[in-house]
Amino acid sequence: MSRLPQILTQHLLNPCKSGVLRSNSAVEGRGENPACGDVLAIYLDLGQDGSIEAAFQARGCSAVIAVASLVTGAIHGGTPAAAAALSVKEMVDEAGGLDRMQSHAVRVVSRALGEALSQLS
Repeated sequence: MSRLPQILTQHLLNPCKSGVLRSNSAVEGRGENPACGDVLAIYLDLGQDGSIEAAFQARGCSAVIAVASLVTGAIHGGTPAAAAALSVKEMVDEAGGLDRMQSHAVRVVSRALGEALSQLS
């Protein structure tokens, strides 16, 4: 079993923004990795001030949960433009990176975030 870097381990043990946004205007983006059964939903909504509210629900490996927490925590309270400019891979690399067996987490989270951002208005 591969170990996560310390920052990602902290996100796994104490996830930021885990849950569902129940607002009628919230959008959902999904990412999956059928090979290992990961399923991720990222929920986004815009506050009245134009800032993002973010949350996620994940069923899957520790890397997907940790990366989803890292990313939703980072974009929460920011702007859609800042979220769209964010590189999940760069964030993960700055947090210590993932090994080859965990690298799919970047793709799963990127896919879910991109899909959610494309629906945000």
